[in-house]
Amino acid sequence: MKKYLIVALVALSVITAFGFLIHQNKKLRRERDAYHNNTEVLLSEVERYQTKSGEQAVRVGELQLRVAELERYRADDAALIRDMGVKKKELEQLTKIQQQTIYKLQGKARDTVFVEVTPDRAAEVPARCAEHHDEWLDFSCCIFPDNSYKADVISRDRITYVERVKYARFLGFLWRTKRVKSRDQSIINHNPHAEIIDAEFITIRK
Repeated sequence: MKKYLIVALVALSVITAFGFLIHQNKKLRRERDAYHNNTEVLLSEVERYQTKSGEQAVRVGELQLRVAELERYRADDAALIRDMGVKKKELEQLTKIQQQTIYKLQGKARDTVFVEVTPDRAAEVPARCAEHHDEWLDFSCCIFPDNSYKADVISRDRITYVERVKYARFLGFLWRTKRVKSRDQSIINHNPHAEIIDAEFITIRK
C-alpha cells in the first residue's frame, strides 16, 4: 500500500511540475509576443488612409503595458488617470490623440455700432465685424476704432474610434483560434478641417 502511495505522490508531483512548466511556458510566450508587438508598434508610424466615403483616418497599433510600465514610461498619463479617479485595477485601455484644426475663412466685414452703457452715459461705439457659421465652426469677430478686437470661436469635432482584432490561426494558416494575434484602432475625426497628427492606443496587461 505504501508503495502505491509513493508512486501516486511521485506521479502527482510530476503532473504538477509539468503543469507548472506549461503555465510558465505560456506566460513566457505571452511576454515574448507582447515585447515583439510593442517593438513593432514603437518603430512604426501612424498609418494614414482614406475611407471609402473619402474621410481621412489613422490606424495605430496596440501598445501593451503593465500598470508599473505605464507609471514608469508614461508618468504623465498615469498621473492624469489618478487625477480622473480611475483605480489601477479598473484600468483597461486608453487612447491618446493629437490633432490640429485649420480654418481658412474669407468674407466681407460689415459696419456695426455697439451701444456701450456706463453708469454715467450711453455711447455708440462703431466697429467692423465678420461672422462665419457652419456645421463645424461658429466664428465672430469685431475690430474697434482703437484697433482692439473681440472674437468668439466655437469649433466642434465628432470623433469615431473603431477597434479591430486579428486572431491567430492554428499552425499559422488553418482554423482561427481564440488567441489574439494583433489589435489596432482606427480613428476618424469627421470634421473636414481637422487632422489627426498623432495617436497612441494602450492596453493594460494584467
